[in-house]
Amino acid sequence: MSAYASNNFKCSVHDAYTLGKNGKIDQSNNVAKKTLGKEFTVNRQTGQITGGGFVNTMSGQMPQVYDHRPSENGYKAITIYKPNLTVDYLQINEYVESPKKPFIYI
Repeated sequence: MSAYASNNFKCSVHDAYTLGKNGKIDQSNNVAKKTLGKEFTVNRQTGQITGGGFVNTMSGQMPQVYDHRPSENGYKAITIYKPNLTVDYLQINEYVESPKKPFIYI
């Protein structure tokens, strides 16, 4: 029998924005507002997001994890959805010297 410790990321949304039709970042619309305060978990190994209404595995596409040098570059997971080539991007700055690590999810 084997066991291992999970060191998944637990994320909480403190700020949210959308890209407006005029090219400006918009924090006032309902899409941005409804994500505030939501929490989700990121599986460190697979990059899969669960909880809080966030999904980065639509149509069966799984993220690719890029975690080569987390002490310098942070954790990154990218999902490319085909055939339309839309993209989800997650970056968690693990190198920040604080128990709470900033992240961005686009």
